[in-house]
Amino acid sequence: MKHPVSRNAHAHDVRRFVGQMIKQVRARQGLTAIDLATDANVSIGTVRNVESGTTEIGFGAMLDLFWALDFSADDVLAILAEDARARGGAA
Repeated sequence: MKHPVSRNAHAHDVRRFVGQMIKQVRARQGLTAIDLATDANVSIGTVRNVESGTTEIGFGAMLDLFWALDFSADDVLAILAEDARARGGAA
């Protein structure tokens, strides 16, 4: 069994990775954080927190951001698998 601190640190790395990916895709699409928040129907604070990797995001809000950025189902599944690994679950 993994040490809980190690799992938490890895989960933070995953959050930061996902946030950076969202920010890069958003910028490539020429969207501002406000545009993305509007398109995904989430708050600007949610977008900023997700992009900085400082907070966990609920499943529904995460999917809203992914769909607003036109992530494919394969992209989403790969991210969810990485998150499950970070949390010590089955992928």
